[in-house]
Amino acid sequence: MLKRTRVIWNCVFVCLAVVSLSWLFGQKSFHLKSLVSNGETAYEPGFFYSDHEKISKKNAFRQIKNGKLVAGEEYVEGYRGAYPKAAEQELAQLGYDEVGRQLMYYHRYPIGKVYVYDRWHGEGYYWNVAIAKGQDVRQFPVARGAFDSVVRCVADENHIYLHQYTGRNELVITRIEVETGAQKEYSVSLKKLDWNIHNKHWFNPRTEQLLFFDKEGSTDEVRLYSFQTGEQKTMVLNQSANWLLMTEDGYLAARVKTGVVALRFYDLNWIPQPEKEVQVSFRDYVSGAWLKPYSDFYQEPTMYLADDIIYGCIQGEEALWYYAINLETKQLTTLWEIRHPKGKMELRDYFLFHKETGCEPYPTLF
Repeated sequence: MLKRTRVIWNCVFVCLAVVSLSWLFGQKSFHLKSLVSNGETAYEPGFFYSDHEKISKKNAFRQIKNGKLVAGEEYVEGYRGAYPKAAEQELAQLGYDEVGRQLMYYHRYPIGKVYVYDRWHGEGYYWNVAIAKGQDVRQFPVARGAFDSVVRCVADENHIYLHQYTGRNELVITRIEVETGAQKEYSVSLKKLDWNIHNKHWFNPRTEQLLFFDKEGSTDEVRLYSFQTGEQKTMVLNQSANWLLMTEDGYLAARVKTGVVALRFYDLNWIPQPEKEVQVSFRDYVSGAWLKPYSDFYQEPTMYLADDIIYGCIQGEEALWYYAINLETKQLTTLWEIRHPKGKMELRDYFLFHKETGCEPYPTLF
């Protein structure tokens, strides 16, 4: 009888161990959990993970489609961020084999697929910016120096914006008109701005101003430099901020801290509009989590505004949370929890794709 009891208890312990290990394994694997789903959104996210500690890098791309986490197409890590592996061959398949030495940037916008290649063979140094829509491909060479580096490339309905840091310690923004190929260059000395390359910066094409964050003691500021007049202004924010967006009638400063997303609005003259303020807490859904906004070293967009919906993601020690906030209702529309993958892979890039077209949303600042 005693032997039989011992066998039964051993079986119980084995079952408990198997269940515990299965639970632990599942928590460390890719896993999607829907926490809030109050309405339809036009965009779905994609996440690129990579393990930098290994000699042979291990990558993983996951995309949310129709409420499910799927592998999606294969992505690779590039110069800054990630892009689909198929992008390396797309132009070659259209007959453009000598587009450049290295693919630096790639985006899929409604205006077309935008590529930035590094070129220096035979014809000096330049960036080869290309845009493809169907079989139509246009290329725009942008002059550069031997020690210049490209740090951002985005687009709107009519233009492509290429940001460079030069060997002369300048920031240069080249605006390319897609229809005509005409280029306009905006440049400023970083020394003149008393600014370093790690500051988050944006370009407002409506006012032809450079915007970047600065801090004076415990106060967060937005500094503005006019490319038209050379004048500088400083706007004091009424709260600290992680990111800046342009709205139809002003600006939006976003702050993500301790599981709360706070959105403060300003008009075009940087006068606060407290009646529009939005504050959403994740604490009811993510208890006791250490949370911070997802951001990368290269200042690429971490928050998007499209059709009055704010899209973003926050990360904690065990998971990532993707959210969508409706600015009209001031409520969460979507909140998904994505468990980190096994091993030491970390999130390296984050994308948004339109459900029907697969295109990324245009940024509101460039």
